[in-house]
Amino acid sequence: MKTLLKAQNIVRYLNQGKVYYGIVEDNEIIQLSGDFIEVVNNDLKYDGVRVKYSDVKILEPVSPSKIVNFGWTYADHAKETGGTANLCEPFLFLNRLLH
Repeated sequence: MKTLLKAQNIVRYLNQGKVYYGIVEDNEIIQLSGDFIEVVNNDLKYDGVRVKYSDVKILEPVSPSKIVNFGWTYADHAKETGGTANLCEPFLFLNRLLH
C-alpha cells in the first residue's frame, strides 16, 4: 500500500480545446498524460507540461455519459408524478446525456 506524503489536489481542466487531468501545485497545474481510469488507479504519468491555474478552465471532475435514476421511492413523490405509491421496488430509469 502506498502512503502519500502530502495531499494532492487533482483537477480536470480545458486547455487549448483539449481536456486534461493535472495536479495542482501552488498556482500551477502539472499536466498528466493519463485518463480518468489511470488517475483513479493512482497510475499518474507526467507529460512535462506545466500550466498556470488561472490560464485554464477548470471542469467538473468527470463527465458522465448517463445517469441512473430511482423514481417513486417516496409515496408522496409517486402520487405527485402520477405513479403508484408503496411499490415493492423503486422504479429505475436511465437518462442519457447528449454532449
